[in-house]
Amino acid sequence: MSTAPRKRPKAASVPPFAKILRRHLGCDPASIAIVGDSFPLRAIGDLQLAVDDWLRVPGRRREMVGVVTDRHVVRLGALASPPPSERKHGWAADVGPVEYSAVPLADGGSLASVERGLLLLSDDDARLAVLVAGPCGEPYIRQVRVEVGAATQPESERLLQQLRDGMRRRSIFRGRSLSIGADRQGEMEVRFQALPKVAREDVILPPGVLERIERNTVRFTQHAEALHAMGRHLKRGLLLYGPPGTGKTFSAMFLASQMPDRTVLMVTGRAVGLIEQVAVIARQLAPATVVFEDVDLIAEDRRTTQNACATPVMFELLNAMDGLAEDADVLFVLTTNRPEVLEPALAARPGRVDQAIEIPLPDEDCRDRLIGRYGEGMRLALTDRAAVIARTQGTSAAFIKELLRRAALIAADASPGATSPEVDDSHVRDAMQEMLVDGGSMTRTLLGVAGAGA
Repeated sequence: MSTAPRKRPKAASVPPFAKILRRHLGCDPASIAIVGDSFPLRAIGDLQLAVDDWLRVPGRRREMVGVVTDRHVVRLGALASPPPSERKHGWAADVGPVEYSAVPLADGGSLASVERGLLLLSDDDARLAVLVAGPCGEPYIRQVRVEVGAATQPESERLLQQLRDGMRRRSIFRGRSLSIGADRQGEMEVRFQALPKVAREDVILPPGVLERIERNTVRFTQHAEALHAMGRHLKRGLLLYGPPGTGKTFSAMFLASQMPDRTVLMVTGRAVGLIEQVAVIARQLAPATVVFEDVDLIAEDRRTTQNACATPVMFELLNAMDGLAEDADVLFVLTTNRPEVLEPALAARPGRVDQAIEIPLPDEDCRDRLIGRYGEGMRLALTDRAAVIARTQGTSAAFIKELLRRAALIAADASPGATSPEVDDSHVRDAMQEMLVDGGSMTRTLLGVAGAGA
């Protein structure tokens, strides 16, 4: 028994969204003025906050309508006035539920943000329509499209600009610590990163070093308005250099703690090809601090480097630093273990690297203070502390931290069941033997021992 093929239902005489838009806007939907813009998908939460802020003004209201379609791309013009093919065969979009995306927030919560929907906005007598068209499960669409329609073009442009301004002002990333990386497709990934709170007394450096770091960073932030009034540029670059494990990254964490209102962008290795985008985010979220660790990997002297791929990335970094307006309050903090291989152009112009500060291996006084700092919480009973200080000459802060951690482990092994075993000279000596002798040159290099690679 054969059955006749099912016929497609005849299209309705008036498209569903044309009815909705005509009723809301009070004009022929085919004649409305539409302006639009596309934003990275990570900005969808910023868009939601911008809309919410816009609605807080008395007299403004919102109605939302969902858009159901199997099309990858949805446009407001096609909803308002579908093409002839749809009029003949049926509408490609219909009214349905509004689709939301749960956007992660810094505090561990989430923000329900419209990912696809039509927002019908009222501002006293003004009527506007906003289409939010995100990927809704399409993995290769990495943007959200926003289109504004109104009876006149100035009305549409004004609202779109208000949303842009609101997204910058109310960004969920503003004033946060962020890790900037790249996914498998090379697209930028922005994640919240919890940075440790570092107090000033926790930074143990030789006299004058921390003060120089603060002068070139914290003081600029404290006096930003006065400097701007005097015509001084605010963008600046700071290079922290020295052996591994001396506290370059720790000093950067200290700066983040001292300037909590700044957005901190920690650039990871996979994001070095996205430097231009990093600079754009820093400018949008200013005041901002951009931290590039191990900058020598991308900024080697072009006269000596054999890494042909590194040179274009280095030039991207230089262009990004040059491209920021002088009043952009953006601080670049670069770190390196190999200052001798850096491209001279990094320091050739103000606004690139304005100050280079060495973070040296700790001297005798610093090693004494580091033993006290990293011995906190332990029952540290050293009868010959001076001997430990002397034997750790040429080691880094990271070495001393690991030394005391390993000594605590040895003490725990020697006193099984003890809640808080005492750590004495013998435990420290055994730990030092493991690290300086038994561990070999690789361990000494990793822990920042002077001359380890010799």
